[in-house]
Amino acid sequence: MPLLSNRKTRWVFLSPHLDDAVYSCGGLIAYLSGNGIRVEIWTVFSEQEKDESRITDYARSLHKRWAAGDQPYIIRKEEDKAACQTTGAESLYLGFKDCIYRTIPVSGHPIVTSDAELFGTANPEEDPLVREISRVLIENMTEPSVWVCPLGLGNHIDHQIVRRAAEATRKLMLFYADLPYGLELPVQSIPGLIQLSINLPQSAVQMWGKANLQYASQLSSFWKNAADMASQYSSFLERYKGMPLWLPSPKN
Repeated sequence: MPLLSNRKTRWVFLSPHLDDAVYSCGGLIAYLSGNGIRVEIWTVFSEQEKDESRITDYARSLHKRWAAGDQPYIIRKEEDKAACQTTGAESLYLGFKDCIYRTIPVSGHPIVTSDAELFGTANPEEDPLVREISRVLIENMTEPSVWVCPLGLGNHIDHQIVRRAAEATRKLMLFYADLPYGLELPVQSIPGLIQLSINLPQSAVQMWGKANLQYASQLSSFWKNAADMASQYSSFLERYKGMPLWLPSPKN
């Protein structure tokens, strides 16, 4: 289906990390901004732990994989700004720490210590964090706006937290498939949500790929090379017959 939108209505994409909104919606963002619609990307977990003594071995292993130095979020933020600029989006960073740097408040135990712990059930000890993120979102929300947040496909704990915080604002939300986690999943049928497929022009899809490549530190975490990435995205768009978005069913 074609996507129509009032040019006076901005679109705000909630991004758990410094790449999620572009990886997941870069083609749509480029399409919207290219048609004169204001687009903003609000990144929730946009900071790292700056005290070297508090960085876990697991976080250090990711730093090594990213090859972006001891303060990789400086480079990652520059990558994100370049990607946002490529798609025509404005960027806002909410300043919360990525889960690989967070600890449980009472015990001080790290939230995650391995790749496996990134995915699963979010720790209930972080419920106050959900409420705080929701409060910050509400403080920054103005109308008229279209709000778009991650479904949480793949069960990354930070993605789950962002969805819960977004829903707690009680704003009407559209939902996007979390990529790359959803790239190889079958077509999703989400209870209570209706899926739409948006026809993106090839120029927007190409801009999406160009924006994705701005995240040089992250490429090796998900794909063999740029060609592998492009192939997976092409298959994804074919499977959904366009760019998928989900919206709440009127029956709910």
